Amino acid sequence: MSRPGRTAARLLLLVAAVATGSGARADDPPFKFLFSYGQDDIVTCGAWSADGRSLATGTEVGTVTVTGLESRESRAIPAVLAVGNGVQSLRFSPDGRMLVAGGWGDRDEGGDVAVLRTGDWAVAARIDAHRGRTVRFVDVTADGEAVLSADHLHVVVSTIAGKVLRRLSDGTSGGPAAVADDGARWAYLAAAGNVGTVLPVDLESGKPGAPIPAAPGKPLVWLKYMKGKNELAILTGEAVLLRIDPASAAIRKTIDLGEAFRAASVECGDLGSSKWEFDLLDDPPLLVANDRVHTCFVNPETLQVHRFEHQSQVGIALHPTGRCFAVLGGIENPALTGGAKQEYWTVSLFALTRF
Repeated sequence: MSRPGRTAARLLLLVAAVATGSGARADDPPFKFLFSYGQDDIVTCGAWSADGRSLATGTEVGTVTVTGLESRESRAIPAVLAVGNGVQSLRFSPDGRMLVAGGWGDRDEGGDVAVLRTGDWAVAARIDAHRGRTVRFVDVTADGEAVLSADHLHVVVSTIAGKVLRRLSDGTSGGPAAVADDGARWAYLAAAGNVGTVLPVDLESGKPGAPIPAAPGKPLVWLKYMKGKNELAILTGEAVLLRIDPASAAIRKTIDLGEAFRAASVECGDLGSSKWEFDLLDDPPLLVANDRVHTCFVNPETLQVHRFEHQSQVGIALHPTGRCFAVLGGIENPALTGGAKQEYWTVSLFALTRF
């Protein structure tokens, strides 16, 4: 069995032990607290490694902490970015050899990107191409040769060594509302406003492809390239989830999640605000929607939904297996963590036991 396979198997055993040991009932919430740990300041973002063994988290003072899921041991890497620049976005490379961190960009014109080697956690390269703007998205191509980083105006393509190759734009003055990429050739930029269009851009040439009319006249709030099915998953501001073939622009599936969100007392009209973050898995089918106060776990096939009332946190990092998640920041409700309130500088891990 491969390392990712062994990690997933051990995680399933851990989840089963937590659920069984707690005397879980059918009407219990579908999550169980595992453990928590502290950081040196307010937690701002998090990302799992592709094999699910490590969680990287960033803080407002620019420290990146990497924690092992099994060992629960952490290593802190301070001052990853420019002085005074907090971490806003994180992503491991697909092969796990690099970790990319993007900065807030609001202090000392330090909106840069750092590329760290996971072998020794040294900064291998810096990319200062965002001119003081917050770097809200980072990714690494499948071959490990290029880094994508995005602020609210442009997507920058750089080499892993830090050389800026080009800037991509969706052609609007407001910049892309959301960004995704296939890890190989194409970046996908969702146009801001009530346009409903996704623009593919060739990463090598910087030239745009034919626009994808996903939802004409509707705002697009999030998108993700689903590598297993070679599809774009797109969420509209009206809580409609689209699955689209990016090559033909054909809509393969349309799922109205409005009923599920309303069942969780979520106003769909608010989905386009910057406080919302989303993630989606196909196996198991799971959509996670988080607005920093509560999180909705939605099965897009059955529309089963559960609302996780944590209060006062920063975000959620969903494990690649969908079997656990990390709450980044404070949890007001002490009952969720065994009687202890979690402050904004903590990370709390939970198992998803039956969702």
